[in-house]
Amino acid sequence: MKHVFALAVVILLSACGAATPIYFQGGVRWSAPMVAPLENGLVLVTATIAGQGPFLLLLDPRAKASGIDDAVAVALKLYSTPDTAQHVAENDTKQPMPTYEVPSLRAGDLTLNNFTMRGFRAGALTFGGQRIHAYLGGDMLSRTIVID
Repeated sequence: MKHVFALAVVILLSACGAATPIYFQGGVRWSAPMVAPLENGLVLVTATIAGQGPFLLLLDPRAKASGIDDAVAVALKLYSTPDTAQHVAENDTKQPMPTYEVPSLRAGDLTLNNFTMRGFRAGALTFGGQRIHAYLGGDMLSRTIVID
């Protein structure tokens, strides 16, 4: 009887670990037109967020988490969860980083649904002199991006 119980626990735990994230739409290859030339391994594309846009989206697989400009999140009326992380700013003060629920993001033929992004201070991120509205990090992207 103990062996049957142990086997049932192992099967249950392995099934939990194999769950696919709800934002995953299948496939490992997608394309989106680049807005700016490739610089320092970073790619800039346009995207729609929650059906609105276009917004400038930076693809940075080296970033630990994905983020969205606070002003964009507020304008889109994205739900802010009570989970607020702390970020240490340049002046050694702790700054709150809200978490926003994003219903959808489309860039080229990539579609992500129902995921979270950390908020960053409005206008804080620029790339090549352009304001970046959001970025996808290593939580959504493979650590390696191949440019064809």
